[in-house]
Amino acid sequence: MTGKLYVLPSVLSPDNLETLSLEALELLEQLHCFAVENVKTTRRMIRSFGIQTNFDDCEFYNIHHKNDETELSMAYSRAIEQLKEGVDVGILSEAGMAGMADPGSRLVARAHQNGISVKPIVGPSSVLLALCASGFNGQQFTFHGYLPIEGRHRRAELKSLEEEVNRSTETQLFMETPYRNKQLFSALTEHLHHDTLLCIACNLTAENEFIRTQTISKWKQSAPDIHKQPAIFILGKW
Repeated sequence: MTGKLYVLPSVLSPDNLETLSLEALELLEQLHCFAVENVKTTRRMIRSFGIQTNFDDCEFYNIHHKNDETELSMAYSRAIEQLKEGVDVGILSEAGMAGMADPGSRLVARAHQNGISVKPIVGPSSVLLALCASGFNGQQFTFHGYLPIEGRHRRAELKSLEEEVNRSTETQLFMETPYRNKQLFSALTEHLHHDTLLCIACNLTAENEFIRTQTISKWKQSAPDIHKQPAIFILGKW
């Protein structure tokens, strides 16, 4: 019998550990094989829940997207071998749901290709939490991940997303590396129409959580302090 591949959630904010479900905590304690983005921070996170797993008895496969493709392929293959031998494996992201804006989906794909059961576990997702709090269309939406960095390409992409919102009312979500939030905010307020609605959801589930939806013209009057803070940006219609 093959093992199961568990798609595990992680907390979005270290000051709110209660957002993780009892099922997720039980699995973190039971599993001894993990595919993760960063082994050191994963161990620290597991310890933060009071779980005293002996890490010497655990296998950790590093699947960070910046790893060499050969290293990634080896990590995926080793995880699949474990699953075929009947060992359960958990995919764990740095924050939020594994498989969203991280490399976990490639291991999930390999599991399906090998007839291995995949079980997602309920947990906090910054994308879905931001969407629900925005007031925008939750029936049709697209998550774009990271937008282009280069100014000309970023402007074109933002204008394209704005046009899609106006054409179809489909909500458009995207994110940025926290230290480039200010640059993205400047591009949004510079290139989008003053009546366009923008939601910024920052530090979700944390004590200093910030969520606001307003027009570009109002954002120009009150720039938020989101530098180096995890945030989701959303364009949509009311």
